[in-house]
Amino acid sequence: MHESIQEYLTESLKFSLRRWVTSIVANANVTIMGAVDRDLVSSDGTKLKGKTPDQGFQVKIPGVEVRDYPNIAVEVGYSESHPDLVDDARHWLTQTHDEPVLAVLIFCFKKPSQDSDFADFKKWKAFIEVYER
Repeated sequence: MHESIQEYLTESLKFSLRRWVTSIVANANVTIMGAVDRDLVSSDGTKLKGKTPDQGFQVKIPGVEVRDYPNIAVEVGYSESHPDLVDDARHWLTQTHDEPVLAVLIFCFKKPSQDSDFADFKKWKAFIEVYER
């Protein structure tokens, strides 16, 4: 379920993000980074290993050096709690050293309380939150 939601949202978001970015910088390109394998580093130099967003998007502008970290990170919450997702967003916005992530999108899905309602999409709840620098 988590991967299906992530894949659908990623492709839709990539298309919309590319359209918006190219309206500002005509020759820019938006790429999907996928998992980011670089350690996060706090302002005091402490490394935080093991943080990987569900998806990352990188805006590439010709003539501008390519970043190590994504411009936008996406977290899809299906099994994670909301406080854990917000904590992940805080890490991405504050611990990417000299290349800060500019925005984190959180897609949070709450499955129905009763297993018998799992297939009834009217019983599901979902919301999106945007955190930015």
